[in-house]
Amino acid sequence: MGEAEPIVRFENATIGYRHHPLLSGIDLAIAAGEFVGIVGPNGGGKTTLLRTLLGLLRPLGGVVRARRPGGGAVRFGYVIQREHLDRIFPLSAFEVVRMGRTARLGLLRFPDAEDRRKSLAAMACVGIGELADRPFRDLSGGQQQRVLIARALALEPDILALDEPTNGMDIAGEGAVMDILAGLHRQGMTILLISHVLSTVMNRADRLVFIRHDPRMFRAGATADMVRPDVLAELYGTSVRVAEVGGHRVALREIDAVAANAGPGGDRPAGTE
Repeated sequence: MGEAEPIVRFENATIGYRHHPLLSGIDLAIAAGEFVGIVGPNGGGKTTLLRTLLGLLRPLGGVVRARRPGGGAVRFGYVIQREHLDRIFPLSAFEVVRMGRTARLGLLRFPDAEDRRKSLAAMACVGIGELADRPFRDLSGGQQQRVLIARALALEPDILALDEPTNGMDIAGEGAVMDILAGLHRQGMTILLISHVLSTVMNRADRLVFIRHDPRMFRAGATADMVRPDVLAELYGTSVRVAEVGGHRVALREIDAVAANAGPGGDRPAGTE
């Protein structure tokens, strides 16, 4: 049997806006069920890459294709950045989630009992069933993010695509969102997650994509291969290595990594000179 057809493929693609390319020569294949983290500095091209895949931007060259393994168009559940959302509108959390069903079924069809059931199931999936009747604007940032994830899940997507979903969150909120995504991944969901913070995604993602348009960098590979010091130095332009803190890997500048591993009183780690 041959290798399965990727659900996402970029072939010698050029991305950018109108006649202003950001990155060219992009080759990337993503298999169904993968958790892929797209990492790079702010303004480096991450969101442009995702918007091109979603069809919101046309590639300036090459091929960008998303197709189900069995054939047919891919359905994306897109979770936008909370900062780009008007949080003033007077909708309940449930009504925001049900908007995902509208995106699936079209504006001319009124939601029915099945749509209500699917919307409530999506809320339960991310642990916010009890918030259904709460005004969206009154929720905490972490709760709002879960509502937006539930809205994307109500669409019954093939791929869940998230743009900086933990931006502006505290440690507890970030951990809760990443735990939800890890659970969805275990259930077979294909996840594409954009973040400018490597530590947010490298403990969860199967593979990483590093992207930066100036100076140009586009590199993809298994997470273990991508967090080597030489690769991280290329991405960040400074000496970076990965340390383990409390059972989780974090990316630190070399001077910070030494401090993190130091003993009481700032002593140097054992075995260093």
